[in-house]
Amino acid sequence: MKNSSSLIIELYDLKVSPESKKQFGRVVTTKTLSEEDIIQRIVERGSEFHPSTIKAALELFREMAEEELLNGASVTIGPAIFKLGMYGTFYKNEENWNPETHKIELQVTPLASFKRKMKEANIVIRGGASVGPCINTFYDKITGKMNECITRGGAVIIEGSRMKITGTHESNGIELVHVETGTSWKIPGNVLAVNYPLKVIFVAPPDLLPGEYLLKLTTQYSNSSTLVTEPRTAMPLVNPVVY
Repeated sequence: MKNSSSLIIELYDLKVSPESKKQFGRVVTTKTLSEEDIIQRIVERGSEFHPSTIKAALELFREMAEEELLNGASVTIGPAIFKLGMYGTFYKNEENWNPETHKIELQVTPLASFKRKMKEANIVIRGGASVGPCINTFYDKITGKMNECITRGGAVIIEGSRMKITGTHESNGIELVHVETGTSWKIPGNVLAVNYPLKVIFVAPPDLLPGEYLLKLTTQYSNSSTLVTEPRTAMPLVNPVVY
């Protein structure tokens, strides 16, 4: 089975000394999925079950797993084993539970099968962490494909960080540049379906030519209260293709 996973690593300076050239890496969180998001993905893959049926089963599963965990059971859920542990110390002959010094914690241990998958994951070192906008993934709503293609007239979901398109500079917005011909299509920020720092959704122009594209997101956004003077541009690691 082809490994389609891809983990992005960003690098940060490790300031152990002024002369240090060492860096440490962090796995980039490319998206945050709710149960509803997972259910939608299951449906899009062709499940014979109705979304409400899947949701009811998941809720029952979660309730049963929580009940068993709170009764001291070890429960395997997906790629990991869950169990409850505790931290804090007791004095001899004093067996009282003190919420101020004793805490229950959830402990998670990955299964051996998932550990193997982690070792086989495709690792992409993006380099130094960006201070500007950053695109982690783009998702074609019509085909359900991620980091591969976009469909004419279809919704495209971009996820990343600091991506909100704002500011008055004329270059701000989404731009699709046809690699072979250099022809470009511009989608301004005021026509975006969603325009948030972590997620931007736009509709691909219906007259896109077939071929490979540069996907550019340009903005003056810095944080919720600050704009930068000069716009900054982000591009995904993979160029989208229109078939």
